[in-house]
Amino acid sequence: MRWHLLSILLGIFFTSSACPIHAQERGESTTVEKLVKTSEDALRRELKAYSNAINERDFDSIASMLHPSVVYKDISLDISATGREAFLAQVKDALSQSDDVLTASIESIEMEGTTKATIRGVNGLGPADDTTPQFAFEVVAELEGDSWLIKSIVEEDLEPGPDSGPLGIDQIAWLEGTWQGSGGDKTVSQVRYLPGRKFMIRTFAKDGQNEGFQVIGFDNVEQSIRSWSYFADGSFGEATWKVDGEKSRIKSLQRLADGQLASGTYVLQQISEDELTVQLVGHEIGGQPMPNAPIVTARRVSQSTSQAGVVGSN
Repeated sequence: MRWHLLSILLGIFFTSSACPIHAQERGESTTVEKLVKTSEDALRRELKAYSNAINERDFDSIASMLHPSVVYKDISLDISATGREAFLAQVKDALSQSDDVLTASIESIEMEGTTKATIRGVNGLGPADDTTPQFAFEVVAELEGDSWLIKSIVEEDLEPGPDSGPLGIDQIAWLEGTWQGSGGDKTVSQVRYLPGRKFMIRTFAKDGQNEGFQVIGFDNVEQSIRSWSYFADGSFGEATWKVDGEKSRIKSLQRLADGQLASGTYVLQQISEDELTVQLVGHEIGGQPMPNAPIVTARRVSQSTSQAGVVGSN
């Protein structure tokens, strides 16, 4: 599946350890205009070289490119990190669960003098033969000595085009049916339309025991899919869905049975007509960050061969 958090790595392509901008070293003019042009050209050249380092999982090089107080924010997933160590922890967690390749394209570089740059562009994450842009990014880098260090990274999903697919609840019509988790997760989910096809209901069970249900509908005011979930242990929650083709990001807030608040984003990906994956990221319980959950795969099954019951998320 495509793992959104990995696109944060785009920011660390930029370093001047391989592209110093001191004009005297090259026998060039020391005018500000020349220095700015040299900086922009160097940043563009380094994109490809450092993308290779990212995709090779070279964490030492990654760390050397970050300012100690780097700030990261993923607007779509509502994930943030402050500081080099916190940022690297998220990066390592994301990379450990994916073999996907990151590709990127710079759309603009804005220089403030010769020591600060704001880089904007788009990137994508997936198989090596798929270069489709998925995310927009903005990276701020500052020159310290001979090195460009990343001070901040902001990214979000690209908005789907106006003719990107069905509207309303039918954006997730492909979920209708019965799904069973593979591997150690044998949760069985059944998803069906309610009369009128304005709402879906999802029930989920494990080992033959019902664990809860979820109602999914379309909010015409907010122009987004929303859901409400209720669990056998007394916990309940609600979520807002952002659907982009075959991928949905489900931002969830849940009141646990012990009274604590839990939040996170479920990344739901349609792999094929009969296979999906789901992963909980940006998870917090009682305000404390939790590790990202493993990716769970579920496959479509006939109702007669299932235990009756969905891959559990809010």
